[in-house]
Amino acid sequence: MGLRSLPIMLRNGYDRKLASGVIAASGTLSQIIPPSLVLIILADQLGRSIGDIYRAAMVPGFVLAGLYIAYIVIMSLLKPASAPALPEEARRFQEPNGTRGGRSLLVLMTISAVSAYFLGLWVENNTAPIDERIVVALLRWGWACCRRWPSG
Repeated sequence: MGLRSLPIMLRNGYDRKLASGVIAASGTLSQIIPPSLVLIILADQLGRSIGDIYRAAMVPGFVLAGLYIAYIVIMSLLKPASAPALPEEARRFQEPNGTRGGRSLLVLMTISAVSAYFLGLWVENNTAPIDERIVVALLRWGWACCRRWPSG
């Protein structure tokens, strides 16, 4: 990620220290937020269930992500030159047919909301272990993301 994002951030005028810090911090954050290979190895070494380790890592991971976001916001407010806004052409999304993508976003939000509703019903009425339900929820989220942003 650093090879891709650092040159773009520097080209858009980001402070070198802030850009490097963001990349380093996000690299360490990916080790604690599931699905994480590090957590699977840790669960094996500790003799605990992967679901237990994932549950234990969720709150600290999201708190850490929130603190990173808060730091970036505060830095951009105190030193606006360290994190300038993207140029207008980089902020405007346009699909190949010329539309802004609002309809696609609405369809994706509807599919996600309906999926979350039925997944919630399934979780309430299901007797499957919690770690299996977490894996199913992550797979549904990943499927929705892949459907919106296809590779290539």
